[in-house]
Formats: sequence, structure tokens, C-alpha cells
Amino acid sequence: MNPSIDTVFNVDSESMGREECFKKVLKSSSFRYLWNMGEKLVVDYVIRNIDLIVNYGFDKMLSSKVISDICVSIMKSRSTPPFQRIIKESNFLALVEKYPMSNPNLSIQIECLYLSVLPFIIIDESNNFRSVFKSEAFIKRILLFQSTGDVFSFFSLLLTDPNRSTINFLKGSGFLKVLRTYMMSSNDLVSDISLSLFVKTLSTSLYSDAAMVLLEDDCLNKLVKSVLLDPRTQAFEFLRYTFQTANREYFFSKWKKIIPIIEIKNSDFCKIVLNSGVYTSCVDACMGLVISLYEHNHVYSIDIETITIHLAELFFKYRTNSFLHTTFMRLIQTLQKSKSITNDLVQKMQIVDPMINLFKERESNFSFSSWGQMRQIAKIINPYISSENRVIWDTVVICNIDKTDQIIKKNYGGRTLLLPKRLQSSWIVQILRILMILLFIFLIYTLVPGNE
Repeated sequence: MNPSIDTVFNVDSESMGREECFKKVLKSSSFRYLWNMGEKLVVDYVIRNIDLIVNYGFDKMLSSKVISDICVSIMKSRSTPPFQRIIKESNFLALVEKYPMSNPNLSIQIECLYLSVLPFIIIDESNNFRSVFKSEAFIKRILLFQSTGDVFSFFSLLLTDPNRSTINFLKGSGFLKVLRTYMMSSNDLVSDISLSLFVKTLSTSLYSDAAMVLLEDDCLNKLVKSVLLDPRTQAFEFLRYTFQTANREYFFSKWKKIIPIIEIKNSDFCKIVLNSGVYTSCVDACMGLVISLYEHNHVYSIDIETITIHLAELFFKYRTNSFLHTTFMRLIQTLQKSKSITNDLVQKMQIVDPMINLFKERESNFSFSSWGQMRQIAKIINPYISSENRVIWDTVVICNIDKTDQIIKKNYGGRTLLLPKRLQSSWIVQILRILMILLFIFLIYTLVPGNE
């Protein structure tokens, strides 16, 4: 038996007041069912009280969690017929858009709830709902939310939406220009989230406008100078991704102008790494940028040599810093590709003796966490080992590496009886063909007259 509409509106609205009556109606056991069924009187009631739906939905302090959850579920019911009526017959979209604008001191809890509802409205294939939110002021307000993780997730969701109209919505909202403004913010959290989102746009169709936005008002040059004065991890990551994109899109004039702005400060980036007392995530990000610059120009300078020697020293000093070890390995691999490794450089790095000592205690040393990286580095520098160290190097290091390679290549478990996948699939195809031919012969024999 279906619930009756009378059970929902069986309240004394005159004595209770509008808001108390609203809570009583939503708490009715039949309300959700009748709403989902699109009952006209229930939908009409929601439309008349759409302001309470928005306020009670986002702010759980105004009511119970039950009421808030019901209101949120209504705001998320985009695919239902009742929702279409709400859009057409109420100012729901305007209320949602104005909510953060008129409440400058939202709690993190409300911000998270707001950002959980917003995708159900903005990500819309019909593109009917977005125009209300299409303003720089709205984008700016969202970027200033305290819940930076949710802000990043929200905009990442929009940027990765396969519907092209969502990207067009961001483009029309001046998204890139807003990010450019906040990248230079004195608030590190706001700046970092803006830098991260700008990097995210480089893998979307917005990248075609990104170069122009960065060049306007000398933005990129100001950012580079700011990073040199106040080094930050996310800023170096941003410069690295931007440089890599510019390098990839080199033949487009706007991106071509990006490269020298970053490249000219390479020596300053090297100094940041060299002057750091501890190898932090910020130093690692700066080093990633330095390597990317070197991969582009292959200019072996005194800065590159000094920084290579410096990292070689840190490699053995910080035995558990896998980020440092991986970055040093990448630097050595880059030097190998550019044919910049020499006997002289290997000697200056002073890594041969420490490597020999570590490989000697390979079976008992559990404090060194990057044997894989050191193994790759040892293979690269092997041709440049001096004659005086060659015998012990081959005996200890190369012998150890050869044993490891044999273990890696060894086929454990005995002979494999299964056929290779390609051979298996070909046998299946042949069997199916034979079965089809037999079936065809059978049908001809049974259907042709005279074969009975």
C-alpha cells in the first residue's frame, strides 16, 4: 500500500510556524518516497520552501542531521523529474550561487558539504544550469575556501569531465585569470592550490590559453622572482610542469616565450639546492626543475657539475631519503644521455669507495634503503672506473650486480606447461573455425531436399 499524502502534511502550520512545520513535513516517513515518485503536492511544497532546503541542507547546525541529509539529497537529485521543476519554477540556482557569497565565514564542514553538492549542478550535459555560476567572483570565492583539499578535488572533477562544455564553463568564468591572481597570494595555502590547479589545466584544452595568461602583466617573471625569494615546493613543481609544457609546445610562439623566462634563472635554482642544509621536499622539487632545464639545453656547466658532486655527497649522507636517491639517479641518467659523464666527474663525485663498502655489506646492511637506485648508478659509471679501483670494483660491485641480475632473470617454478597467450588464442580460433565449418555442413545436409 502506497503512503498517503495526508501523512506528510498532517501538521498544524498556524501554531507551529513555517520553519517548524517544514521540519515536521520533511521528517514524515512518507516524504522521501513521495518526493522520489514526483508527487505534485510534495514537489510544490519543496519549491515554495526552496530557501529552507538550501539553508538547512548546508548548515546542519540549523536542524538535525536527518533534515540536512534530506535537503542535500534533494539538491543532488539532478536526474529526477522533480529537480527539473525546481530549476524552472524556483530561484534554487541563484540561492546556491549566493550562499557562499553572502556567508563569508563558512565553517570547513559547510564548505565541504557545499562542494559535494555543487558538481551535481555544474556538471550537466544539457548545460542549462551553469550560466548562474559563470562569474570570476564565484570562482574566486570557492578558491578562498579553507578546505583546500576539497577545493582541489572539486575543480579537478570539473577539469577531467569528458563533457567539453564543462571546460568551456571554466573558460568563460575566467578560471585561468583567477588562478593567475591567486598564485601570487600571500596566503601560501591559496597560492599552492592555485598553482596546483594551473598545472592541472595544462593537460586540458585550456593549455592553449595558459601561455597568454602567464605572459600577461609579466606574471611568470614575477612568480619566478617570488620563488627565488621564498622557495616553495608547489611553486617549483609549477615551474617544472610549465617549462615541460613550453618545451613540448615549442613551435607555438606564446609558449616559446615562456622558456627563456625560466631558463635564465637556472643558476639561481642551483644555488638554492647547494645552499640548503637539509634535503627537503622543496629542495627536491627545485632539483626536479634543474634536471628538466638540463634535459632541454644539455649545457654542461660548472653549476651542473657542482650540483652533481653535492648530490653525490648527500646520497650517502641521508641513507633513507629515497626522494634524494631517486633524484640523484635521474640526474646521473640525464648526464649519461647527454654524454657528460667522464672519468674526471666520477672521481670528483667520490662515490666509488662508498659504493664498494656498501656492496661489501650488502647482505647485512638494512639501513640503506635505495639499493635499486645505487645499482643503476653503478651500471652507468662502470665504464669510468679508474684502473686502480677496477679490480676491487669488478670483484665486489659488478659481481654483486651480476648475481642480482641472474636472480631476477631466473625462471622459478620449473617448466611452464601453458602455451603462450598468442599461441593459445590462435588454437582457439582454429577450433572455432572447424566447428563453424562442421555446423555449416550439417545445416546443408539437413535442409537440402533429398538428403533425408
